[in-house]
Amino acid sequence: QETLSVCEVNGKLIIRSYYINVLTKERQWDEPPSGATQVIEATDQMRKMAKIQLQEMQLVVGAVNDSDTKQQQQQQQQQ
Repeated sequence: QETLSVCEVNGKLIIRSYYINVLTKERQWDEPPSGATQVIEATDQMRKMAKIQLQEMQLVVGAVNDSDTKQQQQQQQQQ
């Protein structure tokens, strides 16, 4: 079964797939486990939700970065 997750890779937020073996509960990133006989792909709704989560996290991270930059600028001005 494919599941989607928003992850940070090399400082960038991306959507990654991971697959869960329904019998062993083992998880594997990016591709189904070898020997899988039936792969359940993520639904279109799951993909849409992952895109929304990615956009929301990018906004939050951007807001945090902007806030950090403003605080650093204020500290530099005070010195």
